[in-house]
Amino acid sequence: MFEISAKFIVSNEDNNILLKQIKKELLRENALLIEKIYMGEAQIKKDEVVKADVSMGDKEIDGLLMH
Repeated sequence: MFEISAKFIVSNEDNNILLKQIKKELLRENALLIEKIYMGEAQIKKDEVVKADVSMGDKEIDGLLMH
């Protein structure tokens, strides 16, 4: 016979295990997404974040993000 195999990206979010199947045609896209996630997590750990309050207006938030 033949063997069927699938590969998955596995993550744990709030104690929920999430599986995303990796498809050959989307492998590069998935790898870039994972890299961006790791970079974002590293920035959060270093407190390299911009914080906005929900009471802020659009222009005020835009001003924070553009600096």
